[in-house]
Amino acid sequence: MVLLFFVAFTAGLGFLMGRFAESKGYGFWNWFFASSLIGIIWLVAIPNLTKDMNMTAEEADRKKASSNVAGIILSFIGQAIALAQLNSVLKV
Repeated sequence: MVLLFFVAFTAGLGFLMGRFAESKGYGFWNWFFASSLIGIIWLVAIPNLTKDMNMTAEEADRKKASSNVAGIILSFIGQAIALAQLNSVLKV
């Protein structure tokens, strides 16, 4: 039951994170698994590429690429922490 809750929660939060990233002009799948507290804070803090008109196209592409890579890195970190927590719950 704990595993089912973990998967449902991760998928649901991942979907919300991906949609929020997509609405800001970033990649859905790059932010799908970045559903940790760090990922949420990072996604809220990065600039909205769809509404910021003060950037050139090259600058926006650079910010998009670097933020998508950050999302992937945060995904790995967040999922490693979540799996460690799940592992400790299942051992008890």
